[in-house]
Amino acid sequence: MEEELTKNSEKNQEIEAKFPVKDLRKIRELLELRQAELLMDKSYEHNILLDTPTNELLAENARLRLRKEGSESILTYKRTRKNENNIAYREEIETRVDHFENTRLILNRLGFLTFFEYEKYRSTYRLGATTIMLDETPIGFYLEIEGPDEETIHRTASLLEIDWNQRTDKSYLQVFQEWAAENGYPGRDMLFSSAPFLRG
Repeated sequence: MEEELTKNSEKNQEIEAKFPVKDLRKIRELLELRQAELLMDKSYEHNILLDTPTNELLAENARLRLRKEGSESILTYKRTRKNENNIAYREEIETRVDHFENTRLILNRLGFLTFFEYEKYRSTYRLGATTIMLDETPIGFYLEIEGPDEETIHRTASLLEIDWNQRTDKSYLQVFQEWAAENGYPGRDMLFSSAPFLRG
């Protein structure tokens, strides 16, 4: 978890690409073959995004996220600095908090309301200078690669036999909203209990 909090630089910068994948088993086999280091194995996450009633953060390409992962809770501020070649460059500031529900309540009292909740199971690996996240979500499987630059991310994707043309810089909020529109799904949230259960 410490690696996830420090990210890839001291400047709170996240450089990331996301890829839809069909077969996580193949990715795991390639990670083992490439001698990637397993940092976290299939941990359940419950995430909520919060904003003001007038969506002031979204208007600034920013997000406030509260995540519960096992016994830990993490509060994160993200702001997209640029999207280039389907690579996302974001400012990211994270801190651990002691109590998930009390933190949510404090944020509510400050005027930040939940507008999206999503769940996933995440496994995290390190390969060279990159961090690789394998996500099992209610709407499918995704792989995220974080690294110091686009070239390094591209090299890791090649090592894992990922189609570079499938990369996206979209957040899970955007991915879910597009999926919901395409599939006629009326729900607000991406939850295992209310969306197609595609987890393998």
